[in-house]
Amino acid sequence: MPSPLPQRVRDSKVTKLVTAPPATRKRGLDEYILENVEDMTKENMTKENKDTVLDASSMVMEPKQKKHTSDKQNPPIKSLPVVESVNAFPVDKFIDYYVPQHIRDFTISIPRPTTTPTDKGQYDTYSLQIDSSSSIPRADLESCFLLVKLTSSEMYKHSTTGWSPAQKKKEMKLRDMRYMLLVRTSSTAEPEPKKGTEKRARIASGGRDIGGFLSFMVTYEDGIEVIYCYEIHLAPELQHRGLGKILLGYLEEIGRTIRLRKAMLTVFRANESAMRFYERMGYREDEFSPKPMKLRNGNIREYDYMILSKELGSKQTTKSDANNTLDVVW
Repeated sequence: MPSPLPQRVRDSKVTKLVTAPPATRKRGLDEYILENVEDMTKENMTKENKDTVLDASSMVMEPKQKKHTSDKQNPPIKSLPVVESVNAFPVDKFIDYYVPQHIRDFTISIPRPTTTPTDKGQYDTYSLQIDSSSSIPRADLESCFLLVKLTSSEMYKHSTTGWSPAQKKKEMKLRDMRYMLLVRTSSTAEPEPKKGTEKRARIASGGRDIGGFLSFMVTYEDGIEVIYCYEIHLAPELQHRGLGKILLGYLEEIGRTIRLRKAMLTVFRANESAMRFYERMGYREDEFSPKPMKLRNGNIREYDYMILSKELGSKQTTKSDANNTLDVVW
């Protein structure tokens, strides 16, 4: 679900602080002489007339020769804060610097649900691809939106947030948003969809078969540098297979590589299965999560969402259920 972040964060309009290098101090004549007098004295003593008295003016006129390195002066170095520096990279550089190789090489084969006799023993293979809101193909972005609609629109409708397709699509295109896409790369067969059933996102959008995705942003939350998980959604046939744990774990690993302090996300309080999942992954209610508020009429206002976070300083052990599996939720 979208994070109810401050407007400054949602719109990714964080002031860029630039640290300029200190100005170079000019050296005076006396300092110049003191710095070069030893070398120049030795040089003059090699001359025939050793009785000549060295004066300051002669030393200034014939200064110590320094090696000439370049005609061009190095430009001043400007350093940006971590968040602005990371978000300035195009997606290919972001991957090179912050996405470990084993994440880029991830593939998984999932047994196909047995709906017909021919499906038995069939597998679909998925790989992980990283994109940004500016580089993701339009068809893939539409597939992601359709997954959100399929898995979570009803929960949005029963919340104070409400369900707005236009608002959701706008959020998904935020400038600094990035995506981890589960893309089907191979299949042993291509089953025909049953009549009367909803077609998969790829069929409706005309794009690739997107089995799931996680969207995230490197941003600020109450002045702290964090990696924020905006959405995590999986197609029904890919749920309850441990993929949610994998995607969220990769998010945390990228956050540690960047050296961010926290991983954060927002969850509906009514989504109890999601709450249990995040708890097993080591997430706890954040100190800045909205608390119940007493109104003037004496009623208590309860927010229907909460903000969870996890410190990224060190890896934390996750909890599993009796079957050693983790539910994949959103």
